[in-house]
Amino acid sequence: MTTYSPIHGTTYSRVFTNVNVALGGTFFIDGMRGSVIGDGGVLLRTIDGGISWTTINIGISIRSTSIYTINGIVYICGQNGYLAYSNDGGLHMDPHRSLLM
Repeated sequence: MTTYSPIHGTTYSRVFTNVNVALGGTFFIDGMRGSVIGDGGVLLRTIDGGISWTTINIGISIRSTSIYTINGIVYICGQNGYLAYSNDGGLHMDPHRSLLM
Protein backbone atom coordinates (compact mmCIF):
# COMPACT_ATOMS: atom_id res chain seq x y z
CA MET A 1 0.00 0.00 0.00
CA THR A 2 1.19 3.52 -0.76
CA THR A 3 -0.35 6.95 -0.33
CA TYR A 4 -0.74 9.84 -2.72
CA SER A 5 -1.73 13.46 -2.39
CA PRO A 6 -3.67 15.22 -5.14
CA ILE A 7 -3.25 18.62 -3.46
CA HIS A 8 0.50 19.15 -3.01
CA GLY A 9 0.80 17.16 0.23
CA THR A 10 -2.13 18.69 2.11
CA THR A 11 -4.24 15.52 2.03
CA TYR A 12 -3.34 11.89 1.41
CA SER A 13 -5.27 8.86 0.20
CA ARG A 14 -4.37 5.17 0.50
CA VAL A 15 -3.67 3.26 -2.69
CA PHE A 16 -3.38 -0.52 -2.66
CA THR A 17 -0.56 -1.87 -4.79
CA ASN A 18 -1.18 -5.64 -4.64
CA VAL A 19 2.38 -6.34 -3.44
CA ASN A 20 3.15 -8.11 -0.18
CA VAL A 21 6.67 -6.85 0.55
CA ALA A 22 8.14 -4.03 2.58
CA LEU A 23 8.50 -0.89 0.48
CA GLY A 24 11.58 1.25 0.91
CA GLY A 25 12.86 4.27 -0.99
CA THR A 26 10.76 6.55 -3.14
CA PHE A 27 11.85 8.91 -5.89
CA PHE A 28 9.75 11.16 -8.14
CA ILE A 29 11.15 12.73 -11.31
CA ASP A 30 8.31 15.25 -11.32
CA GLY A 31 4.82 15.54 -9.84
CA MET A 32 3.50 12.64 -11.90
CA ARG A 33 6.30 10.12 -12.57
CA GLY A 34 7.87 8.21 -9.71
CA SER A 35 9.12 4.89 -8.39
CA VAL A 36 9.12 2.95 -5.12
CA ILE A 37 11.56 0.12 -4.47
CA GLY A 38 10.59 -2.87 -2.35
CA ASP A 39 12.15 -6.00 -0.92
CA GLY A 40 12.79 -8.96 -3.18
CA GLY A 41 13.23 -6.92 -6.34
CA VAL A 42 9.84 -5.25 -6.50
CA LEU A 43 9.79 -1.91 -8.29
CA LEU A 44 6.58 0.09 -8.46
CA ARG A 45 6.21 2.86 -11.04
CA THR A 46 3.56 5.53 -11.46
CA ILE A 47 2.90 8.01 -14.24
CA ASP A 48 -0.19 9.60 -12.67
CA GLY A 49 1.15 11.01 -9.42
CA GLY A 50 0.64 7.82 -7.42
CA ILE A 51 -3.01 7.13 -8.16
CA SER A 52 -2.07 3.85 -9.86
CA TRP A 53 1.13 1.77 -9.80
CA THR A 54 2.69 -0.75 -12.21
CA THR A 55 4.70 -3.58 -10.64
CA ILE A 56 8.03 -4.59 -12.19
CA ASN A 57 10.10 -7.47 -10.80
CA ILE A 58 13.74 -6.53 -11.29
CA GLY A 59 15.02 -9.96 -10.32
CA ILE A 60 16.96 -9.36 -7.11
CA SER A 61 16.27 -11.10 -3.82
CA ILE A 62 17.74 -8.66 -1.31
CA ARG A 63 16.30 -5.91 0.83
CA SER A 64 16.28 -2.78 -1.30
CA THR A 65 16.49 0.48 0.60
CA SER A 66 16.71 3.39 -1.83
CA ILE A 67 16.12 4.43 -5.41
CA TYR A 68 17.28 7.47 -7.34
CA THR A 69 16.91 8.53 -10.97
CA ILE A 70 19.07 11.02 -12.81
CA ASN A 71 19.41 11.60 -16.56
CA GLY A 72 17.25 8.54 -17.26
CA ILE A 73 19.43 6.15 -15.24
CA VAL A 74 17.83 4.37 -12.26
CA TYR A 75 20.07 3.53 -9.30
CA ILE A 76 19.02 1.08 -6.56
CA CYS A 77 20.83 0.44 -3.27
CA GLY A 78 20.27 -2.40 -0.86
CA GLN A 79 21.63 -4.47 1.98
CA ASN A 80 25.30 -5.48 2.20
CA GLY A 81 26.49 -2.75 -0.14
CA TYR A 82 24.35 -3.84 -3.08
CA LEU A 83 24.18 -1.32 -5.94
CA ALA A 84 22.51 -1.71 -9.32
CA TYR A 85 21.65 0.60 -12.16
CA SER A 86 19.45 0.56 -15.23
CA ASN A 87 19.52 2.48 -18.49
CA ASP A 88 15.96 1.47 -19.43
CA GLY A 89 13.86 2.79 -16.55
CA GLY A 90 14.41 -0.19 -14.28
CA LEU A 91 13.28 -2.94 -16.64
CA HIS A 92 16.76 -4.52 -16.63
CA MET A 93 19.14 -3.93 -13.74
CA ASP A 94 22.93 -4.28 -13.96
CA PRO A 95 24.12 -5.37 -10.48
CA HIS A 96 27.37 -4.22 -8.92
CA ARG A 97 28.80 -4.88 -5.47
CA SER A 98 30.16 -2.04 -3.43
CA LEU A 99 33.94 -1.89 -2.96
CA LEU A 100 33.39 -0.49 0.54
CA MET A 101 32.23 -3.70 2.20
